[in-house]
Parts: sequence; C-alpha cells; structure tokens
Amino acid sequence: MVFEQERGKSVLLGYKIDSKPVVDSNRPEQLQKLNIIVNMPEAAPAGKWESIEGNDEMRRRLQNRQNIIITDDNMGVEWQ
Repeated sequence: MVFEQERGKSVLLGYKIDSKPVVDSNRPEQLQKLNIIVNMPEAAPAGKWESIEGNDEMRRRLQNRQNIIITDDNMGVEWQ
C-alpha cells in the first residue's frame, strides 16, 4: 500500500464538519500539524508512529507465512 502524501493532504484539507473545514488553511500551526501527519512515514522519529508498518518491514515479518488472499472477512487474522 502506498500513501500518496499530496492526495492525502488534499483530502484532509477538503474535510468539513458542519460546513466548516476541519483544517483551517489560514492557520500556519494547523498546516504544520497537517504536514507532520501526511509526512509521518518518512519524517517520524523511530518508534513514534508504531502503528504504521512499511512495506519492507511487513514483508520481513510475514515472509515465512502461507500466502493468503486478504478480504474484509479475514483482516482480523492479519492484524493480530
């Protein structure tokens, strides 16, 4: 899975709640936090974003497992 940073940023900037933007693009501190979020796979200090696993790490962790097709019905098994 590839996270497209610019697309992700665009989507988050487009989110609204009660017709108001979730991220106020006129507030530099909000844009700074948004940039941290969309750049987290590359920019995060080691261990900071433990819930994100990169492609190489996942392949190493699962290299000796049987190949299975991932569906909505078996995701719980994949992420124990």
